[in-house]
This record gives sequence, C-alpha cells and structure tokens, in this order.
Amino acid sequence: MLTGRKHLLDLTPEQAAFAERISGACRAVWNTALEQRRSYRRREAFIGYHEQARRLVEAKREPELEWLAEVPGHCLQQTLIDLDAACTRHGTWRVRWKSKTRTRPSFRFPEGGKITVERLNRRRRAARRVEAFAAKIRGRRADFAAKTAHMPTRDHDLIVFEALKIKSMTATVAPKPDPERPGTFLPNRAAAKSGLNRAILDKGWQRIELAVRSKARYTGTFVITVNPVNTSITCHECKHVEAKSRKSQAVFVCALCGHRDHADVNAAKNILTAGRAELAQARPAARVGARKPRSRVGRKANRQATAVRDIATASPSLAEIPRH
Repeated sequence: MLTGRKHLLDLTPEQAAFAERISGACRAVWNTALEQRRSYRRREAFIGYHEQARRLVEAKREPELEWLAEVPGHCLQQTLIDLDAACTRHGTWRVRWKSKTRTRPSFRFPEGGKITVERLNRRRRAARRVEAFAAKIRGRRADFAAKTAHMPTRDHDLIVFEALKIKSMTATVAPKPDPERPGTFLPNRAAAKSGLNRAILDKGWQRIELAVRSKARYTGTFVITVNPVNTSITCHECKHVEAKSRKSQAVFVCALCGHRDHADVNAAKNILTAGRAELAQARPAARVGARKPRSRVGRKANRQATAVRDIATASPSLAEIPRH
C-alpha cells in the first residue's frame, strides 16, 4: 500500500496561476485520452498508455498545442497513468469525464524530490495556532463556569452537588474475549462508551463545582456534596426505591405510589433533600463548604443560621432518603 504526506501549499499569485494552467492541461489530456479510448472500443480496438504517451509527445510539437509544452511533462504522463489505472479497474465506459466547473482542480506531481518543503517553520506556526485555539477554549470554559456559578450563589442559600466519581464514570470499557474463538473479542460497545466519556469530560463538572465554591466564599452560600446512590431511582413522594420506576432517561413513574415526574427533577429533589439532611446535622454556626461571610452579607448569614436551626428541628423525614 502506498503512503504519503499532505502539505499545505502557500502559493504566490504567479504560482497559483501556473498551478491552474497545469490543472487545466491535465484535465484536457484526461478527457481527450478517455475519448480516444472509447473511440477505439467502439471499433473493437484497443489503445493503451504507451501509445497515448507517444502521441502526447507528438501533440506537444504541434503549433496549436504549444501550451502543452509549457506544462511539466511528468504531470501529463501521470495523468495518462492514472487514466490507464482507472480504466483497468473500472472499465472504459465507467470512468467519468473531468469537468471544468464541477471537478475540483487537481494534478499529481510524481517527482516530489523537486519540491522543497519548509517543515519546521510551518510546524511551529501550526503549533502556535493550536495553542492559541486551546487557550481560547479554556477561557470560554472558565467564563461559562463563572457565569453559571454566579446566579445560584446569588439567589440561593444552599447548593447541593452529587459526589460523582468522574474517573470511574469515564473508565475505558474492558475487552470481552470470545470463549469460542481464542484471540478474538466480542462487541463491548467501546465506541459508544468513548463518545459518552468525551461528552462527560467536555462538560467540565468539576470546574463548575470549583467556581460555585469560590463564589460561595463571598456570598455565604452553603455548598454540600451528597452520596448519589439511589437518587435517580427513589420516589421523592413515598421514598420507594426501585429501578423499574425509571421508565426512560426523562420519565419517572413510581412503581409503588404512581407518582410521576421528570426523572431529572425527581432526582434533583432527592439530592436537595439529602443536602438539607446533611446541613441539619451540622452545627448552626458552621459554614459547610464556605468561609465566614463578610460583613456586607451579614444579614444573609443570619438568615442561614436561622434556617439551619429550623431544619434541625423540622420533621426527620428530610433524612428518609435511602443511603445504602
């Protein structure tokens, strides 16, 4: 199998015009040679590459075809070689014409040693462009995390996160050996899992949590993480735990009491309930996940302390979510 490299050409206007002339000449040679082959086939005759290459040399000597002599000869010969390979592989009648408007201008330059490629400078410029693009992405993600963290810390006294194990969630799928055929493996949906892993990591959950905790230091908002076990399959109304209640990604219908809700909303309510239970177990004067607020938020801190005392004396049903 032939392998090669692709390089981005930085042509001057004169070089670009010359490349257009080469491409046009190669297109004319391709179409003329293809019509010549079809004409011979109609007469039940044959003409191959060597005869066509000889006639091409003779055509370049004719006054009305002198523009062919301005084009590198090996490019025209390579066009005939490619046409011969295409006709051999697909048949003369299945090879298509090359259109000036619908076919992308192209030609092959077989003698690559005559082209000087400036690799080092281009590689450095490409690396700088990649670094600049990556820095732009990091800046956008940091800005998104800061804006996302601003509203909940400004408007709410308590924010609850699930203590998700991102490393375990994005682990690579283990291969499944085929017991009947040693050395082969069964399908394990590794491609789908890889796409899910990229989607999870692309969201930047940890960055958002860090931004929320940073904002909470100035607003006095309580930030708590809770165990995520069973939060998505627990009914918020009756606290019944059953996996069958999760009908789909978006639908939750309790198998016991029939409570119906959006699956994410039901899970969010369970997470908030668990967070309130955690907060009720803390000392009223403590700041869970946040430092002592400044004087400008003193009234909010007082409201939070009052809320903590109220939660501590509230019904113990706040802590009834299963934690096993």
